[in-house]
Amino acid sequence: MKKVTFTNFIFCLLSLFAFQAQAQYEGVAYQGNIPQIGETVGAPVTIELEFYDALAADPGGDGANFGGAASPIGPGGTYWDKSPGGADAGNPIRTGSDVDIEAGATGAVIAGTQGQEFTVYTVNVVNAGTYHMGVSYLHGGNSKDIRLESFNIDGTGRVDLFNTLDMDGLPPTDGEYITADNLGSFTLPAGPLLLKFNHLDAGPRFDFFTITLDEIMVTSTEDEELASAFKVFPNPASNGVFTLNMEAEWDVYNLVGAKVLEGTDSKIDLSEFPKGVYMLKTPFTTRRLVSK
Repeated sequence: MKKVTFTNFIFCLLSLFAFQAQAQYEGVAYQGNIPQIGETVGAPVTIELEFYDALAADPGGDGANFGGAASPIGPGGTYWDKSPGGADAGNPIRTGSDVDIEAGATGAVIAGTQGQEFTVYTVNVVNAGTYHMGVSYLHGGNSKDIRLESFNIDGTGRVDLFNTLDMDGLPPTDGEYITADNLGSFTLPAGPLLLKFNHLDAGPRFDFFTITLDEIMVTSTEDEELASAFKVFPNPASNGVFTLNMEAEWDVYNLVGAKVLEGTDSKIDLSEFPKGVYMLKTPFTTRRLVSK
């Protein structure tokens, strides 16, 4: 009995480790450019569909195909495309990817879409609040559907933000690209997130999607006062060392969305990290740090 119990225990541990490993997302923002969402109420932030995440080992590369409908987002990929071999059709962007990227609209579009395919994007949400999305697309025939999901930066914590099934799909466009705005209403927390853009039907071409902040989430009076009083100096910092005017719990993320440092005091030392832009997140505010 003891041998069986021990064996079962080891099996459970291995299963837990396998599950945790499976949940870890390996993508990063393409070329290190993370869209900053929700800086200004009413100002849409455009995310080009062809700029889906690359892999951490190759931040400027073509990304990688999951090879299956991985949900929640697991390791090994940054998109799912059912057909091997991408089309470039006059557009040189990421020609080694299976995603079909073609010249068109504002520069490049994703074409040849099939149902259940998706692409993933690392973003940073500046203000927690209520948001809506828009999408620029072209298609003929019957209405087509999409879905937008969010995940934690490690690929866990899936949230279904919006899908067009609730509005009878995206209508045909009569041969021209149009932008459908004011799609849905959903909340986003402040900090880095993954957005997963899902194609539920085959056929449409997509140029970009937008995320617009409608209203900043009302926090407690205490949090508002703390956010207002909170200061970071010097910023930019020539030596990578920042001082806070109050002690607080904080996390620092780099531009590919990975946490690089955490603490609970009033000093942030990034001197051992590469110079550049970082995101500082506290329980009551998010700030940009510049290490020069």
